Amino acid sequence: MISFTNIRAIYKDAKLLFNWRSSSHLQNKSLTTIKSNLRNQITWLKVSSKKNDYCHWYIKYKKKKIGWICITEPDFLARSIRWGYYIGEKKYQHLGSIVPFYLYNFIFFKLNYKFIIAETLSNNLNMARVLKFHGFKRIKIIKKFILRNGRYLDKYNFNMSKENWIKQKKFHRYNYNFQMNNTKKKVFTLKK
Repeated sequence: MISFTNIRAIYKDAKLLFNWRSSSHLQNKSLTTIKSNLRNQITWLKVSSKKNDYCHWYIKYKKKKIGWICITEPDFLARSIRWGYYIGEKKYQHLGSIVPFYLYNFIFFKLNYKFIIAETLSNNLNMARVLKFHGFKRIKIIKKFILRNGRYLDKYNFNMSKENWIKQKKFHRYNYNFQMNNTKKKVFTLKK
């Protein structure tokens, strides 16, 4: 039912991502703001597709694109990687707590990382709860990280260890082989 497909640096993909990102339900809780300019979104997609330390995919439910998920900033010494996602289609937000399981299993069991890093803003309490439910621990609070709508928001940094995830056996059945080109696969995959 849930699957993932590569995002291409083309107008159609840029327009869909732009529409999601510029919606108020995402914009208010996102770590970054997006300017109302589709051209910037297309440029961002082209730059992202060339970066070796960044991979992203569409989240699909019953073949319909419903969101975006990514991994980035692999730290080979710490054996950690950062990730992010959102459900762009409001009617499918109920899937938001299940979707990450697929990526966690891929990161820990296929790419061989020891830690996953996540971030959220202080106004996104649902995401903070989801991360804690998944096994993340809050490790840092960055006060007054961003000014949004006349109010300062803090940023919460979380991490989850492979050791902790291994204990979450009920979530190990959510597997997907995320597609990466050979160059990115080499960059992202750690030796055991």
